[in-house]
Amino acid sequence: MVGVIKPLLLAAATISAHAGIACAQQTPPQHLLESIQEISGVPGMSAAVLVNGEIVWTGAAGSADIGSGRNVTDETKFRIASVSKLFTAALVLKLSEDGLLDLDADIRDYVPAWPTHGGATITLRQLAAHISGIGHYSSADLYDPSQSYPTLTDSIAIYGHKPLLFSPGENYRYSSYGYALMGAAVEAVSGQSFENAMNEMILGPMDLDNTALEDASAVPPNATTLYSIDSGQVEISRNSQNHVRGATGMLST
Repeated sequence: MVGVIKPLLLAAATISAHAGIACAQQTPPQHLLESIQEISGVPGMSAAVLVNGEIVWTGAAGSADIGSGRNVTDETKFRIASVSKLFTAALVLKLSEDGLLDLDADIRDYVPAWPTHGGATITLRQLAAHISGIGHYSSADLYDPSQSYPTLTDSIAIYGHKPLLFSPGENYRYSSYGYALMGAAVEAVSGQSFENAMNEMILGPMDLDNTALEDASAVPPNATTLYSIDSGQVEISRNSQNHVRGATGMLST
């Protein structure tokens, strides 16, 4: 994985360094994108350039599926990983604005299934800021890939037993599980699935037609095939992220 991340960071730095001068030098953006894709070693990628909030260029390079040779296009959907957290934060703020969530209330007011952890009070504000004390993925997780997690309250069984890393508000530790717990609060007060709440309150009103929660059982035909690298070998990865909806698991162009 490190071998992939380092070239991507280099690619990002290259874009940052050259985006402002590419037009001045008449460097074709598509050529630059194809070079970055080749350097990074990833199967495919897409990019866009915005100036003052307006898209002035889009491009794509490489394959969305290595086996079939299907190319990446402007309409190809990628997993956006933890960028999904931004949408969850916006959804929580919308529900707070509507008076359905209090950012400073005990999370157990909304999700009674959350363990007491010695009486520690954890708030949505702390969860959003990664200062709740809840840890990230670890070997202590009780995730069972054969198990179904219909709701985000159900997925608390994976991580809720783990001790807090520190008293809420006393330190910082990045946590995807914290955002999954925020998602459980969303489900509780909205009375619907996290996916439906996101569609109804954020994605729909913003006309984000090419952004959605991923359904591992029905992957859109224009989505990328997922790959992982194991001992230098590229393999197809078919992992589900339903148990951490709210933290990740969204697709977008």
